[in-house]
Amino acid sequence: MNVEAVTAPGEEIQRARIKNIKDKKFTIALVGNPNCGKTTLFNLMTKSREYVGNWPGVTVEKKVAKLVGNDNVAVVDLPGVYSLSPFTPDERVTHDYIENENPDLVLNIIDTSLLERSLVLTHAIASHGVPMVCALNMADIARRNGIEVDTRYLESVFNCPFVQISAAKEVGIDVLLDTIAHQLVERRPARSVLPEDAPMDDVRKAVAEIAGKSAVIDDVDNFSDRLDRIVTDKWLAIPIFFLVSWRIYFLSIQVVGEITGGWAESAVEALGTLITNGFAAMGVSEMLTSLVVDGILGGAGSVIIFVPQLFVLFVLLSVLEDCGYMSRVAFVMDRIFRVFGLSGKSFIPMVVGTGCSVPGIMASRTIENKKDRLMTVVLVPFMPCSAKLPVIALFAGLMFSGHSWVAPSFYIMGVASVILGGVILKHTGFFKQEPAPFVLELSQYHLPTVKNVWESARQRTKEFIKKVTTIILAASAVIWFLQYFTPSLQVADSAEYSMLGYIGKFIAPVFAPLGFGNWQSAVSILTGFAARENVAASINILFGSESAIKAAFTQVSAYAFCAFVLLSSPCMGAVAAMKKEIGNMKDTLLAMCFQTGFAYVIALVIYQAGRLIF
Repeated sequence: MNVEAVTAPGEEIQRARIKNIKDKKFTIALVGNPNCGKTTLFNLMTKSREYVGNWPGVTVEKKVAKLVGNDNVAVVDLPGVYSLSPFTPDERVTHDYIENENPDLVLNIIDTSLLERSLVLTHAIASHGVPMVCALNMADIARRNGIEVDTRYLESVFNCPFVQISAAKEVGIDVLLDTIAHQLVERRPARSVLPEDAPMDDVRKAVAEIAGKSAVIDDVDNFSDRLDRIVTDKWLAIPIFFLVSWRIYFLSIQVVGEITGGWAESAVEALGTLITNGFAAMGVSEMLTSLVVDGILGGAGSVIIFVPQLFVLFVLLSVLEDCGYMSRVAFVMDRIFRVFGLSGKSFIPMVVGTGCSVPGIMASRTIENKKDRLMTVVLVPFMPCSAKLPVIALFAGLMFSGHSWVAPSFYIMGVASVILGGVILKHTGFFKQEPAPFVLELSQYHLPTVKNVWESARQRTKEFIKKVTTIILAASAVIWFLQYFTPSLQVADSAEYSMLGYIGKFIAPVFAPLGFGNWQSAVSILTGFAARENVAASINILFGSESAIKAAFTQVSAYAFCAFVLLSSPCMGAVAAMKKEIGNMKDTLLAMCFQTGFAYVIALVIYQAGRLIF
């Protein structure tokens, strides 16, 4: 099929700098394939701070912000899609918005190094006859890899401007904004070479011909190709992944913990002493002093001391995400997951879930197959999110000092539990089926940008601190109240005879076979349902000292305790996200029962087997 230009030879699309488009309101819809740099460009255009990832599923709902310098222009960041066929939730959001909301302009972001794939979506958008500007992103990387694009030819074919940019390096953005301004005024509809309902085979042939005519590619063996032969090798890939995981968690949780843990704890203790002495001088009551020092500061302060460790962990994970390595991990894990009835696409939400289970659960929307999607929603909370890391860090420092394998082992346990949990679910009637095919475009490796890494780590750390200063603060006060008073609202002689003590002693026998049948541990697990960070805060409040914690746990029971916290039903926020994706409360409760039952069995095996061995 021959594809010819639809404008006269030599005709160019005029670009004019239009400084004033403030007399009317406009809407720009950002569309593109997953991992094309769409959210990075959205952040540049709006000065927003949305999370930027290097795999599909980062943007799962549309985000809206105002264009910098012009409040009359709204910029809408739509989920990354490969087509406008509304088969998955994210494709449905993008399709419905373009179809029904009539944006004034579609800004189509294209990965220049994957031109042919991106032009399939370009054809679909142009078939709607909407004004469009195409941003050829990562043009610098494509040029470095021997790819030169003829933008004039592409402009003549699709009847819309093509601008080469690098969103990560903020190159070409001014030209792009000028072009957008011109198109908003001119409103010239894009045009497709084929009708909207053309068979997909015809579309692919036409797009392949267009890509072949518009791009000159030097077939060179680049750095990414050479590195991929190693990190995706059949035998080397998994050991490399485990080694990388071990180094990241060891450095952030244990090495940084040893450096910062001492002075952070000393700072909290010094602040507590300062408050106690200050309150005593002002004649503040003993009860209020206890609330502030033992309750609020003792709870929230015991969690906030882990911020340096978590920040370093977020920085290291962001580096892996930004450079392109984590998308390779998803590709590699497909080999393992497929053996056990899962798809490698399920691993992407799980990586997102290492920051927080909620966006990880939402990222499952990119999975086309409904059963695979629901199973992923159930399994994502098995991964060690930031809320669980303070518990792991607490016991790794207290009970396993000098053992570098402890913190990384929980990440590996999370992955192993996903596989084992998937095997169990696949053997139930509802989930039993062949895994869906997994197709993932691997972008070129590139050096992480300081801005992206900083923003990603800053956002995750900010969310953690926000929880500590809101939910954890309130929960710590409630825990103090229940621990300070008896059921008759008298001051308890000891915490054991408080309201909290009676609650803990009632449920503690359930956990006795797991090695932590004391009432303090039982209550800590219970408070973790509001927010997982509460577990570490509760442990510190209820035991009162490191020596008391060490006396209540052995190394085996401490490890089993962490395993149960890691794998049991997640916090209320994650449960709400699960319900939204699953669709009803009955199945959500069944999922929670499965997660908690799975965690109980794993912790039971760890403790009972461990006490026989050690």
